[in-house]
Amino acid sequence: MANTDALHEALVELFAVANSAMTRAQRVQRAAPVLPAAGHSVEDVVAAVRRVDLPWNADRAKALGVDASVWQVALSVAGLDVVAGLGGLLDAMHRAEAAAAMLRAGYRPERDATGRLRWAT
Repeated sequence: MANTDALHEALVELFAVANSAMTRAQRVQRAAPVLPAAGHSVEDVVAAVRRVDLPWNADRAKALGVDASVWQVALSVAGLDVVAGLGGLLDAMHRAEAAAAMLRAGYRPERDATGRLRWAT
C-alpha cells in the first residue's frame, strides 16, 4: 500500500456507503469511483483490512466497542475472505459491523454443515 492516507480515506467512505440506507445497486454505484480515485482495487482493500496493524481496523474496533482481534473475527464471519467485487466488499463491510455487535454481546459464530452462519450463546 503506497498511499495509506488515501486507503484510510477510501475505507472510511466505503464503510459509510456500506452502512447507508440505499439499495445494494445504489451503494455500488455510489462507491464505484472511490477505489480508483484512491488508486486501489477491491483486492488491495481486502488484503489491507486483513492486516491487524492497519490503523483503520483499530479505529473500527474502538468505534464498535470490541478488541482488534474480535474485529478480525467479525470480518471473517462477514465473509471478507470470499469477497467478489465491490458489491461483495460493501456487503461484507456491512455484515462485519453486525457481526461485531453479536460478538460484543457474547454470541459465538458457528457454521452448519451447509456453511450457513448461526449464532450460539
